[in-house]
Amino acid sequence: MLEKLKALKTKNTASFLLTVVAVIFAYKIIMNIEEVAIALKGVLSTLKGLLMPFIVGGLLAYLLNPAVTFFEKKVFGKIKKLKMGKTTLSLIVVYAIAAAVLVLILNMLIPLLVKSVADIISHMPDYFNRLMELRNGEWNHSVVGKLVFNAIAAAEKELSAFFSNYKFTSLNPAITEIVGGVVSATGTILDLIFGVIISVYFILEKNNLLSGVKRITRAFLKPENSDKLGGYAMEAHGIFSRFIVGKTIDSLIIGVICFVGLKMLRVDNSALYSVIVGVTNMIPYFGPFIGAIPVVLLVLFESPLQAVWVGLFIFALQQFDGMILGPKILGDSIDLSPFWIIFAILIGGGLFGVVGMFLGAPALAVILLAINRFLDRRIKEKEEQE
Repeated sequence: MLEKLKALKTKNTASFLLTVVAVIFAYKIIMNIEEVAIALKGVLSTLKGLLMPFIVGGLLAYLLNPAVTFFEKKVFGKIKKLKMGKTTLSLIVVYAIAAAVLVLILNMLIPLLVKSVADIISHMPDYFNRLMELRNGEWNHSVVGKLVFNAIAAAEKELSAFFSNYKFTSLNPAITEIVGGVVSATGTILDLIFGVIISVYFILEKNNLLSGVKRITRAFLKPENSDKLGGYAMEAHGIFSRFIVGKTIDSLIIGVICFVGLKMLRVDNSALYSVIVGVTNMIPYFGPFIGAIPVVLLVLFESPLQAVWVGLFIFALQQFDGMILGPKILGDSIDLSPFWIIFAILIGGGLFGVVGMFLGAPALAVILLAINRFLDRRIKEKEEQE
């Protein structure tokens, strides 16, 4: 009996000491929350830099795996004698097709984009002169004109102050920024190269990776919970795959329609503007507006009347996409209200930039799916107890 009391006393003392340590630790974190946040941000940034090739590789593998599976089962699955494994051969074919398509698109777009950018740069003096003509025109006395050119005057004042105070000693920070940008771009290119290589191994090892994940869930979860998690993962995969594939097809169609429409309106640099509209269309809700603003502004410098027609055309194109084309292609792939989509885009964009804006909506759809399943299960259990 005495030994049991001593053991109980020792256990209570240890619990008390752990509680005291936990309280002190929590107090220190709260009192130094700013330093903790900065340190945590640094750790996350370092982890992000280290894991970026694996993130890129995983994303590429996820996007290309359906095509690899198709060739593996539907094409090479019917051939009995193969010197090379079906997965490896399918992988080679899919990556070769992807590389060929990418090269073809770049060969078509790069000359047009370079020409468009060169035209815009060469016409900058003309744009400035036309802007000054508009500034001195009659519409400058209107309410809108005064608001626009008050903003221009403020910008001119700030630029004049900047250049008047600019000294050659400021070149060092500028050079540092340029060098940093070059290093960052080089790192991004290397991440892409390593990501492509890693994606190959992801696909080759996909069965082993899935088996490992299943073993882990079986080891730490009950069989029924492990099965539920597997089913939830399949649903999440369906949401992401439908959204990514559907949105890509939708944006390609919108880009092509935009190119044809701008050509019919006889707009210069139609290829560049169509690429801007098509790429930004990948972002739900905000994307079309993000793409339309620079396009309309660039056309405005050439012809205000044409800019009005371009703005109306892009607006009509966006309405067609939002009401007819988008729902036909995407269906209810994410099944979120406009409020939640906007919420997901803002949070995702703030945390992960452009990629977060694109994937924020399907990610939130997956999270809400899990929350709704959990709430439904809890409500059902509560009703059964009553």
